[in-house]
Amino acid sequence: MGRAVPSLPSTLPGLLERRTALAPGAPAYVVPDDGGRWHPVDWRSFRDRVGAAARGLAAGGLRRGDRIAILAPTSLDWDVCQLAALSLGACVVGIDPHYPADLADALVADLRPAILVAGGPELLGRIRPETGATLRAVALFEGSAPGVLPWRSLAAEPAAPPHDCAPGEPALVAFSSGTSGRPKAVTYTHRQVALACEAILDRFADIEEGSTLVCWLPLANLFQRIINFCSMAGGGSSWVVSDPRRAVEVARIAAPQVFIAVPRFLEKLWDGMRKKLADLPAPARVPIERAVEAARLQVRLEQRGERVPFTLRLAAAAARRTILRPLRRVLGSRLRYFVSGSAPCPLPILERFAALGLPVYEAYGQSENVVPIAAGAPGASRPGSVGRPLRHNEVRLAGDGEVQVRGPGVFDPAVADNARYRGSLTPDGYLATGDLGEWLPGGFLRLTGRKADLWKAPNGRWVSPAAIEGALREVPGVEQAVVLPRSPLVGVLVLGGDVPAHDRLRDDVTRALEAFPPGERPRGFLLTTRPLSVEGGELTTNLKLRRDAVERRHAADLEALRERITPATELELAGP
Repeated sequence: MGRAVPSLPSTLPGLLERRTALAPGAPAYVVPDDGGRWHPVDWRSFRDRVGAAARGLAAGGLRRGDRIAILAPTSLDWDVCQLAALSLGACVVGIDPHYPADLADALVADLRPAILVAGGPELLGRIRPETGATLRAVALFEGSAPGVLPWRSLAAEPAAPPHDCAPGEPALVAFSSGTSGRPKAVTYTHRQVALACEAILDRFADIEEGSTLVCWLPLANLFQRIINFCSMAGGGSSWVVSDPRRAVEVARIAAPQVFIAVPRFLEKLWDGMRKKLADLPAPARVPIERAVEAARLQVRLEQRGERVPFTLRLAAAAARRTILRPLRRVLGSRLRYFVSGSAPCPLPILERFAALGLPVYEAYGQSENVVPIAAGAPGASRPGSVGRPLRHNEVRLAGDGEVQVRGPGVFDPAVADNARYRGSLTPDGYLATGDLGEWLPGGFLRLTGRKADLWKAPNGRWVSPAAIEGALREVPGVEQAVVLPRSPLVGVLVLGGDVPAHDRLRDDVTRALEAFPPGERPRGFLLTTRPLSVEGGELTTNLKLRRDAVERRHAADLEALRERITPATELELAGP
């Protein structure tokens, strides 16, 4: 899209060999020391660490064709361990440290790795002794435990890594989000991951020699892992953040050109900016708020293809250069745009960041296809869409609007345990995603919802709750919103911050719902101040909503709410 990307080596250790040969002294990663000071690790040093770890893992019994599981927060050691295992011909399973103990243990038991590397004793404690007994060896990045290999001694002697793998052999195991049950494990080969890197670098030209990225999402997250490989292929460096709560703080120092995000991060980032604005005295606050709204109006007019008055265009451009400039530097002085994935981003958030001059390009993918399906990019975007299909993907819409994709990145049923998912492929080899979409002019793909979430309204139309939830999140005092698609249509509103009185909240919610036909509006909401969370089971680890979990947690209150709704009810609010 932005440049011609040469074919990359078809194994992941090959990417490291290529980068080390091209720029051995260039920064690969930037990591903090014990005192919190940041230091670069160049590609030669990183390669030597990988070689040392490969030697230690081989001594611990890791062999070609084995699996190794990593259950740990994001860290440099995580990536060192991954490349070391790959160089030995092993397949790397990333297990999210936010998974509950029973799920983490079940995944290790099911996938049968030869070696488990955990972040520390607490994470290791999530694995039952019976499961641990099946492992050839266990190592810890931090801390110690009886019978466990300490990572520091395991990876002590720098060495050149081996290259004992082939393009068609298993490289990575990724997991589905788990919105409808236990996460599914899908295995991808070295060649498939390299193709994903080619497609991403083709779309995002700003991941290039000398660029900076912030690695803050869990490395068990497939997209974050592949972005790190893209940085290796393109010549960028990654600042490694183990605690995601520090992502904004570190980004201000690192000054990335591109920031990989998820919608919830962007919502909280904007909310933090809004609260700081609210604390300013009116003479300072009001001009900034007016400038944001003027720039946002320009964005809306451009999105609709309408003429932007010259005076508005001039005023918005001047505001971005002056009064809005401090807001635009919230993640450093060099940020050009965000790339957001995992779930649709609310349109008001897209508009507000675009108004600041920081566009959010949405990326869309499936765990069953290692190549992202579609993404927007500079010069090729349409707000409200997920961009155009990426290189290597053939995308079509089925008769019912389901998005289907075919290409070399789609899981191969012949690899590892992938045969269990053969039923998600159509007879002609397309992956049925379960997402609904439509084509917009210019070849842009817009997602309209999930097939599993559709609700049949009294008017006979099938309705997706996603747009309603986006509108509700704009209501003052509403932090999170869930619409539960069964009759009568009700939902859950999570309140936070300065919660308005019930009458004011009712009026605001009513206004938000006026954009939807009467027969498609929820008629009641359960109010709560308890946030939806990963720990509570209502969100997946990549922050996708699990509606069934929300329904179960509030089952009794929701049932009571539904019983109070009559044909005459317009809007019922229940709760604090």
